[in-house]
Amino acid sequence: DGLGVPRSQGLDRFVIHPFSKWRALWDVFSFILVVWDVLVIPMGAFSPPRDGFLGAMEWITRIFWTADFPLAFFRGYVLPSGDLELRLLRAVRKYAQTWLACDLFIVAVDWVEVFVSQAGDMDYARFGRASRTIRVVRMVRLLRILRMREVMSFVLECVNSSKVALFVDVMKLLLVLFVSGHFIACIWYGISASDEGREDTWVFVNDYIDQGFWQRYFISLHWALSQFAGGMDEITPENLEERLVAVIVFLLCFIAAIIFVSNLTSSITQVSLVGGQTSQQQAVLREYLSQNGVTRRLMMRAQRNASHALREQERHMPEENVVLLKQVSEPLRVELHYEMYAPTIRKHPFFDGYCEECPHVMARICHRATMRVLVSAGDAVFYAGELPSNAKMYFVEMGNLSYVEGTGNSSHVGAGWWVSEAVLWTSWEHCGTLVATSQCRLCTISAREFQDVVLSFGHSALSAVQHGKSFVNYLNRLEPDDVTDLSFPDPVQQADGDTGPGSTARGFLNFNAKFARSREFL
Repeated sequence: DGLGVPRSQGLDRFVIHPFSKWRALWDVFSFILVVWDVLVIPMGAFSPPRDGFLGAMEWITRIFWTADFPLAFFRGYVLPSGDLELRLLRAVRKYAQTWLACDLFIVAVDWVEVFVSQAGDMDYARFGRASRTIRVVRMVRLLRILRMREVMSFVLECVNSSKVALFVDVMKLLLVLFVSGHFIACIWYGISASDEGREDTWVFVNDYIDQGFWQRYFISLHWALSQFAGGMDEITPENLEERLVAVIVFLLCFIAAIIFVSNLTSSITQVSLVGGQTSQQQAVLREYLSQNGVTRRLMMRAQRNASHALREQERHMPEENVVLLKQVSEPLRVELHYEMYAPTIRKHPFFDGYCEECPHVMARICHRATMRVLVSAGDAVFYAGELPSNAKMYFVEMGNLSYVEGTGNSSHVGAGWWVSEAVLWTSWEHCGTLVATSQCRLCTISAREFQDVVLSFGHSALSAVQHGKSFVNYLNRLEPDDVTDLSFPDPVQQADGDTGPGSTARGFLNFNAKFARSREFL
């Protein structure tokens, strides 16, 4: 992978990665078919027609799960620790200990059903008993819904917004409510229609026995869903068995309704608490500014800036606010930071090559030396003549800044630029002032931490030390008026006579007299 982990060898290379896009598409399609089974299999109580669309879906489902059976042996998985398991032997062992027996039984039942339906020499009575038995056994297929918990968990882990999470929670509750009503409707109708010669059933008394399939289903579903709200008078039990089922269903639905309302209330309350905390913080800020005699104009600026900072924190949450992240293992956090910061840092030609040659070093740099900062419009990132105690290199991820030289000339700095690379390689005094002209997000590399990480590793083809020496030698060859905090050309390209896209015009900044002497590589 990107951090230099060796690829699997032998048969292990055939193991399907749990996060591959083909695995995701396969899991989504399997989830759709499981939902289809959850809806269609209980509806066998209504004896729906098996030709046309339903017949085609039966074959699609049968073929899909038959193909899924051998593929299950090659599925990689995520361990509880968050690590990936991509070894074939471990994948086979996990499947054999969990779903192998159940899947084998279900697939066998599917094909036995085909064999029974094609048996022409079986008499009608034996065929009817066999079909009813297989119909009951097919209910085992519904156990696959337990396997979909991993798919649902993965989907929920991808939800980043609290509002979207609330919507997903509500939809889950509604789905559970509907599926529960669907099962109850099928059971309610199946009990009444199981004995066709009996006349004291709600189906016979209300003349639904000769109605169409959808009419019978929806009246049963209507009765089932109404139990969550107290029941209905249109359909009532007509015998002891129906009365007993109605009492049990009413009690279960009463408990389910309480759980549904409590979960919905809890989700909405959580969102309200977050909004309430924000309003309280804004009220405290207004009170503080008012008590200290701040002018109305400055007060408005401060309030708007604070509101913007809160919105930015919701969009780009600071790492220190994520308490649970501290419980994540150190190696996994190294991978997280590499994935977060590497795309931005790789816009620099040297770091792009460094990620290819020494990804393990870049991962440590991203983990120890790199962080994101938010800068508001009007804030100064650094000033001309400043000797920073904690020197940093800056990458602009979002927003616009203005770099002002000593003579007053200014240059625009936008997304994709990097500034103050020299602090990584030598002692540096800023040659100009960098001011944000809009709300900005910067990715910073601490020079001290960067140097500690780089010097703790040996290097091969691409050496940060050699690049740093070339960079400092290039600085020493510049005329004083050419020195700037902005991006320089690649010193390696300059040695070959290539000006490069990052070249800086002569006279860009005034040269500080303190830097008239030669710089030394740190």
